[in-house]
Amino acid sequence: MTTIITVTSGKGGVGKTNISLNLALALAQAGIRTCLFDADPGPANINSLINQSPGRTLGDVIEKGLGLDEILFKDYQGIDIVPGSSGIQQMANLDEKEVAFLMRSFSILASYDCLIVDTSSGVAKDVISLCLAAPHVMLILTPESGSLTDEYALLKILSMNGFRGKIHVVINRASPRARGEVWFDHFKKTMDKHLKLDLLFWGAVNDDPQVAVAVKEQRPFLLSYPYSPASASIQTLAMACRGEMGDSAPESVKCFWEGCLLALKGTLKSVRKRKKNGDDLNTQEKKRVVRSTALEPSDVILESLEESLSREKDVAGLLAELVTGIVAISRELRGLRETTNFMVRKGKGKETQSPPQPRDQAKGPVITLDFEAYLASVQNRPGS
Repeated sequence: MTTIITVTSGKGGVGKTNISLNLALALAQAGIRTCLFDADPGPANINSLINQSPGRTLGDVIEKGLGLDEILFKDYQGIDIVPGSSGIQQMANLDEKEVAFLMRSFSILASYDCLIVDTSSGVAKDVISLCLAAPHVMLILTPESGSLTDEYALLKILSMNGFRGKIHVVINRASPRARGEVWFDHFKKTMDKHLKLDLLFWGAVNDDPQVAVAVKEQRPFLLSYPYSPASASIQTLAMACRGEMGDSAPESVKCFWEGCLLALKGTLKSVRKRKKNGDDLNTQEKKRVVRSTALEPSDVILESLEESLSREKDVAGLLAELVTGIVAISRELRGLRETTNFMVRKGKGKETQSPPQPRDQAKGPVITLDFEAYLASVQNRPGS
């Protein structure tokens, strides 16, 4: 049984192809027979990351009748790669005989444990078709709010066309401050208000400068920098993928490509664009236009998510600065007290009388200026 994962994103430049490639390599290192299907015809595809130019692509299978095994880029660091190029888009124009031949060619993909399909970014018909047919869709996004509208549009179209698989969200370029899981929780809660899709958190890939270095070197960062933070994140992501293996149908590959062809040849529902003159309308009219479009909640989603994340980030930052400042002052006071006590013990200090307190001053509990010791004493109190 072959586990099929379609990797996609609503916006380009989020690192989708890089994650697809390195994830496939991580699975291969774990002994999983993995095939990476490059369905992105754009320039920033698998080939550019490994400095290889395939001599043949899926287009040659369709146009020249070659077998899929004749175009495979075999055993690149343990994985096989199918150079799809624009072949997915050509599949929409095949006749019945050509479809039957293509299905026979695709049958060799059933020999793999895992098939990872790397799509283009956006909401083109070939992207949506590959997603609708897949039992697992890995949605790549980043903490930057600029991609949220695009991701929402992609999820909206999948929902409108009856998507029934699982959507696994991966946060790329996450930093410790961003805390990918917390960010995902906010994203999911906002999406749940408007879409009937079950979003699952599959992990976060750490923001790592060595990824950009590896891209310039045209070599996967998992191979060049296996102990980098990003590589560690990919290995964790590969473990999550392995947890989904084994639940695929016996004819999963056949069903996947049949479903993809059906969607490519059919008519898909899509979101409607806003009116061009929407910016010139007054506030009440703008609200009416937003409510009337299929993409209605996008502004609300962005505003809600951005405000929530910004608020949490600001509060967390202020609290962290406050605690750091208090601890620093506490340590200085502790050092001053220790120095004074040492001088008294050596006879170099003089006892001083405490200044008289005003009679009207209320005597409250004495609190030590050692903040860390005070916190410890509070925590040790009964019932705390």
